[in-house]
Amino acid sequence: MNIDRVYYLSSIGFFWILLVLQFYSGYRILRHRKLTAGREPDEGERSASRRASIRFSLFLTALNGLSIIWVLSEIAAGRLPWFLRIAVAIASLGITRQALAATQESRPVAGTVLLGPSARFAAGEKVTPEFIATVLEDQDVINAMKVDLSRIGQIGYKEVWRLGLITPDQDKFDPRPSQLSLQERLGQFQQDSNYRSNLMGRVPFSRAAALYNPGSFNIQPDYLTITGGAIRPEIGSYPGWSYRLSAKRDGEEYLRLREIEIDTDRPSARNRSRFLPQFLREDGLPLKQVYADGDPLTSDRGGAIVLNDKNLRIIHPTYFVQRKLMDDRGTLLDIGFDESFSPEGFLGIKMQPAVSARLVRHVEANGYTPILRYRFVPYASDFRFPILDTPMTMNGWADLFVDAKGNATLFIARENTPAEWNEMMAQLKQLLFAELAKKDYHLLGLTQDNAHLNDYLAKKRAVMARYFIIMNWVMP
Repeated sequence: MNIDRVYYLSSIGFFWILLVLQFYSGYRILRHRKLTAGREPDEGERSASRRASIRFSLFLTALNGLSIIWVLSEIAAGRLPWFLRIAVAIASLGITRQALAATQESRPVAGTVLLGPSARFAAGEKVTPEFIATVLEDQDVINAMKVDLSRIGQIGYKEVWRLGLITPDQDKFDPRPSQLSLQERLGQFQQDSNYRSNLMGRVPFSRAAALYNPGSFNIQPDYLTITGGAIRPEIGSYPGWSYRLSAKRDGEEYLRLREIEIDTDRPSARNRSRFLPQFLREDGLPLKQVYADGDPLTSDRGGAIVLNDKNLRIIHPTYFVQRKLMDDRGTLLDIGFDESFSPEGFLGIKMQPAVSARLVRHVEANGYTPILRYRFVPYASDFRFPILDTPMTMNGWADLFVDAKGNATLFIARENTPAEWNEMMAQLKQLLFAELAKKDYHLLGLTQDNAHLNDYLAKKRAVMARYFIIMNWVMP
């Protein structure tokens, strides 16, 4: 048997190994989901699942890297048939996708707070506004919510936190089709970063910072990462500069963002302030010294109250990334949740409302009945909902937005058809674009004009009132 024949048979054998492993990886993930559906795993199961998923993802990634090297070497030698090249590439991409999914599964899931039985809710009964009002009178519910409120200026252990700066020179979001020729569009794409971001549906950050930003294999080092900073220049497409934090956190405790310190003994941060707020100011993020209201150095806190076998429970699944936005005046911007766990969330704002798909999947997989989702906002306002996001657009859900003074607005979803929910979202999209058009599509033109912003939010509330029951509430 000649050498070419050996290589040919080896190629076929390696391809079938990759194909079998692809199906096996899919079987492992589907089997895990089937075993855990309808219940929430205990802490031991979660810990074992995280370790197993990390090992499995490392194995898949290593196998994928080996297959890519093998394919490149075979292509260079001209020994691999074209149909096998395509097949191996597809299998490799599939394995990479499963590896990424496995690393996402390794993220810890926030625990739950069991509040006790609720005898007021009968099996099969629908959640009503009266029942929601009764739940919000329960002292155990109020106490649990106040614990979340106390953490609004804190960050949890290894919790990703991002801060993005939007400036007037890069705040334009024009959804209209371009009237330029193809050659002109290509030229603008190469020269204008704002134009490139618009094509991807984003408003770009001029500068950004992140704590515990995940890297390879979902590892979260104890670093502060800054892109576009004023101190150290960017190097080509390098994602940014990282600075080690002064102390590692080994427990599950929460830490005040304003008390985080940078390790200034290292060469990259020498002769700089060790305190996070001043460190960020030195890098061009215009934080004010004092905030009476709307501090960007805060986090989104809240939870979801659900029923599980007549037991009230507050859950805190990880379905969004902690992100705060600010303008060139140092003012907080409440656009909505950041659902991008990928590095793309470090580039700018995705101009589309959050859908909280991970939260919905978590509730459905565990067989919960949703009562309401609540969220605390670090500012006082007559309008406590974000500029872009909406309350949950699903029948059976309710949303509570609580401001810094304890005043709240409750949105209870009416019984709408999918077509009616789509109609509402289309109306809100048209409304936002119409208001942006009045400011030549500059986002900060809208947010920095308080009268115009309040007028837009009032119109948005009027549209949502046709699809939600809207009530006021005050936290005791």
